[in-house]
Amino acid sequence: FGAYGIYYGLSEGVFRAYIADLVDPENRATAYGLFNTGIGLALFPASLIMGTLWDRFGSKWAFLVSAGFSLLGFLIFIISLLLRKSNRKTGV
Repeated sequence: FGAYGIYYGLSEGVFRAYIADLVDPENRATAYGLFNTGIGLALFPASLIMGTLWDRFGSKWAFLVSAGFSLLGFLIFIISLLLRKSNRKTGV
């Protein structure tokens, strides 16, 4: 839990800054609320899924599936950045 606390402490500000860059000032409160709601809704089933994978298939598979989802999230993030950058260049 200590490592997670360090991660969360370092990433919380980055998430907020990124949302602030993406959203107009008048919509930031809504964006922060939606972001945190999404995090909460995702964490509950994630814990259940991780526990089920661990019980049925062992720790190796639980961490491999978790790493796969992390990689998928990273790829989606990079693709969204590239698309946003190309939209800025074309003026869309």
